[in-house]
Amino acid sequence: MNGTVSDVTRKYTDTGHLVVKVERDRTPIENVKVIVKSRFLMENLPESYKEPQFVVEDYTSSNGSRVFDLGANNYTVVAQIANERAESNVSLLENTSQTVVLHLEKSGTPFYFPSVFLLFLLVFTDVLIILLASIFTYCFVLRVLAKRQQLPIQSPQ
Repeated sequence: MNGTVSDVTRKYTDTGHLVVKVERDRTPIENVKVIVKSRFLMENLPESYKEPQFVVEDYTSSNGSRVFDLGANNYTVVAQIANERAESNVSLLENTSQTVVLHLEKSGTPFYFPSVFLLFLLVFTDVLIILLASIFTYCFVLRVLAKRQQLPIQSPQ
């Protein structure tokens, strides 16, 4: 009513505690966004749901952790800050506590030339070599013929 959000999960079901700890080089990291996604629909209706569905997000505290009270389910937990990311799957049961430690790493993979570009580069290089070899051969043959026929050789302008 007043614009605040209240968690009412415990009114409708028993919950478990999902403790998420985020580290970089074994050091807890503060203010990292933690996203929790439910795997329920993806696992039970895979033809309709291809990825986990968003449940909740929050940020780690000064000790690098965040606690979520959630219903029993399989979850995907994602931690991300700037270009660092970590992800893990976890199962949570009612009235239990489960801890997940996420180790931040630089996201993405090293840059590699796409295969199509490499193929184009190889074909272009081959064509260039063949073209240069053809020009060299043509010029060589013209010189040989000119010497045999004692024709004057004209240099290109």
